[in-house]
Amino acid sequence: AGDSFKADNEATTATSQALAATELLPVAPKAEITKDTPANYMKTASNWYYSYSNSNDSHESSGTPTDCTDLTKYIASESFYIGLNSKSGATEVKNLKIKRLTLLPANTGIKAVVVSGEKVAVKAGDPVADTVTKDGVKVEVYYYIDGNDSNVKTNNIAQLKGTVEIEFTIA
Repeated sequence: AGDSFKADNEATTATSQALAATELLPVAPKAEITKDTPANYMKTASNWYYSYSNSNDSHESSGTPTDCTDLTKYIASESFYIGLNSKSGATEVKNLKIKRLTLLPANTGIKAVVVSGEKVAVKAGDPVADTVTKDGVKVEVYYYIDGNDSNVKTNNIAQLKGTVEIEFTIA
């Protein structure tokens, strides 16, 4: 995290605990989020809704969905920079992509969306940036609990937590 990329940083991995205590309520996007989704989709409340079920063991909505007006309780995010080290012989590399995006444990309804500039990435192989330089590129990761996921229901609320692991590659 930070406001800029530090080219003298030699770390090749980073771990964030920034969202460790963040509690989110389930929410659902009005459209499927793919690499073709506009980058501002994640920040626009009118793109999201929430709903309730009358059954503790069902994820099916029992009523009319409610449009979100504020995403504070529903979507968390963090940002960081990816760039070339100042000692690198390269001045730029092409095609930064997601190599691996793992949600642990599986089947919790947790989703992660990676945004950099106008690029949106949600799975392995999705592009994150066309070019990476010693100035670095800003990457934002958005997290939410997908209310449309069949595993998101009241009687398993304690299991709606987990870890997101993202590995990037230059392809």
